[in-house]
Amino acid sequence: MPLTMVNTHKIAYNCYGQGTPVLLLHGLGSCGKDWQAQIEALAPYYFVIVPDFRGHGDSDKPSGPYSIRGMAEDIRQLLRQLNLQHCHVIGLSMGGMIALQLAVDHPKLFYSITLINSGPGINALNWSTKLLIWQRIAIIKLFGMHLHSRLLMKKLFPLPSQSKLRASGIKRWQQNNKEAYLAAFQALVHWSVEHQLARIHCPVLVLAAEHDYTPIAYKQGYIRHFKCGSLVIITNSRHASPLDQPEQVNQHLLHFLSQQQIALTG
Repeated sequence: MPLTMVNTHKIAYNCYGQGTPVLLLHGLGSCGKDWQAQIEALAPYYFVIVPDFRGHGDSDKPSGPYSIRGMAEDIRQLLRQLNLQHCHVIGLSMGGMIALQLAVDHPKLFYSITLINSGPGINALNWSTKLLIWQRIAIIKLFGMHLHSRLLMKKLFPLPSQSKLRASGIKRWQQNNKEAYLAAFQALVHWSVEHQLARIHCPVLVLAAEHDYTPIAYKQGYIRHFKCGSLVIITNSRHASPLDQPEQVNQHLLHFLSQQQIALTG
């Protein structure tokens, strides 16, 4: 996996296919490997860039604190090094937040944005969701990644038919560096661009899992602030939609991106 120096640390990334660039940004505790189903679907048509954020995967794990803007600038520097001035972006959870930060800081960077189970900040979340966030932070601090990974994967993949996804997720999450994971988690808690969404003029697709942590009403609330936004529900899915419902996710991604390509070339 190639490594490139950004700021003072190395970021790992992979590239696949050719054509118009599409950037895939993973969620908290994940890495580029979790996009495999989407890479296989998109690479025949697009140039797909898949980085690991600082503190994740094969990238360096510098000491904290982290910030969403700092992690976004890592990605911005990676795009510059690849000589990419514009791209489509697809972000899951924290990856969607980093995409939004990039979009408000660099409004002309993206042809389009796809947010999967993500949002512009936690201020608008209900108290039960905020409590869940703080409970997870406490569990990690007290008991480490071993217990956290088991509790998290049981919630993400609760069905008997998802046993392989659950086992794979536990193994992957236990490999996370605890300090780096917490630094990224804390960055999410203190971040918001809720009042800057009007700066985003490119088309935005929001994919919302039927059983995500945050309700569909939350996504309906913030999508109204985009100039051109649309919402699609991923049925029978939880927070890790690209993994638990890859066919639905890929279908909507390919359709949305093809529409944007027609608009760009038309």
